Amino acid sequence: KSDKISSNLKTIEKQYLVNINKEWNTLLTLTDDKKLISKYKKRLDDLNTNYQEVSEEYMLNKSDITIIEILIENLNTRLQILKDIQLHINALNKINKNHETI
Repeated sequence: KSDKISSNLKTIEKQYLVNINKEWNTLLTLTDDKKLISKYKKRLDDLNTNYQEVSEEYMLNKSDITIIEILIENLNTRLQILKDIQLHINALNKINKNHETI
């Protein structure tokens, strides 16, 4: 049973990481604000470090559903951060375009 869970977790992890990378690359095309990029890169790096630590715990106890939930929540948090940043940047871009047309 834990092998099936492990396989499912790997599939979920892969999907999240693809989406996280896609959102990060989109963010990089939306802004050249180095301070903003650096701030969120650190936040995402910290979440990634945490994910690696929890992954090590998971390797020791693959049947602990709480650890699996923590891993998935971590991935979800990273993805949501990127989506929130993009919404913010899009809003700023709209404001800037409105000011240019005035």
